[in-house]
Amino acid sequence: MNLLYTLPDLHFGGTSNLLVQTLPDLAKQHEVYLIYFGVDDTMLKKFEARGIYPIRINYYGLKNSAKAASVLRKFIKKEKIEVVHANLILDKFIVGLAIQGMKIRSVATIHSADTMLAEKSLKHKLWFKLENFLHNKVFDETIVVSAAAKNIALSKRRIKKKKINILHNGIQGLEKHIPNNRIFNAEEDIIFGTACRFQEIKGLYRLLDVFAKLHKDLPNLKLILIGDGPLRDGLERKIIEYQLENSVHITGFTDDVAFYLNQLHYYVNSSFSEGLPISVLEALSLGKPVIASNVGGLPEVIEKNYNGLLVNFEDIEGTVSRIRTFLLEFHENYLDFETNARQSFEDSFSSEIFLKKLLDIYNGDARS
Repeated sequence: MNLLYTLPDLHFGGTSNLLVQTLPDLAKQHEVYLIYFGVDDTMLKKFEARGIYPIRINYYGLKNSAKAASVLRKFIKKEKIEVVHANLILDKFIVGLAIQGMKIRSVATIHSADTMLAEKSLKHKLWFKLENFLHNKVFDETIVVSAAAKNIALSKRRIKKKKINILHNGIQGLEKHIPNNRIFNAEEDIIFGTACRFQEIKGLYRLLDVFAKLHKDLPNLKLILIGDGPLRDGLERKIIEYQLENSVHITGFTDDVAFYLNQLHYYVNSSFSEGLPISVLEALSLGKPVIASNVGGLPEVIEKNYNGLLVNFEDIEGTVSRIRTFLLEFHENYLDFETNARQSFEDSFSSEIFLKKLLDIYNGDARS
């Protein structure tokens, strides 16, 4: 099968990471292409290292959308593409223009369970409406990454139920190892960490609020913030304000997230909204229990007192209390949580499970 995947650009993020981890396996049995449009190529070398060579079609704004779509259409014809799979709003828009009148199977994924941006401004609201139109009128199938995302697709996006498929993200998993040059002392400290782009929706300020309060009672608690982004300066100021310079480490952008994840005892997700984050699955694949916001698809992944803990980060004091109690009651049984975390990943979120279900959708054999 000739398969084409599209992305707006190759920025560091969950969707790019999902494709980095799954396309190489898919390419073992199928002809796989990846096209992107914007100038950000941060993840380019990661794709190339895994044998996937993304092709850029120049896009510099709405004024040349038609031209980009025309180039894409010619590529689809030349390579005899059978299935095109779009991922985010910009590439969905260009793909939608390109495939008009073509006999080609088209699939698009909604990676989030979020309507926050659509409620913030007219611009975002218009893009949201356009995306929903494309899912209803252009694409044959819509993939959502969680039951929560399906509920929003039905109630807020008004996408036709017959087009929707739930497909939990799946990845190859990361290699477990004991890192050299540890940031903190794993024998004496309890190490939290999160990996994300530092932006508002990830809830990093409230994570620091919670961590600072926990740290007063648990001075051996440490935190690694893996990543970078527009909020970094503000986060650094808050770390200084809380006098946590020796207990919180910011890595900056890194190509080796696994190096830092392997140093953690617990992975933390403090997001306001999520679909099904790849970083959480990566942590589980390494046997890291997850403390996560009770939002989006996370309740479909994290089971209380089995592989982690769900909390309400809107309630800072309540979250502090629940995490403190959790650590005091269960940290001595950490190895059990570690085993459970790894098992939950293998049972439900491996690349093999994901790709089998994905190919069923491409062939029209799946529905959920």
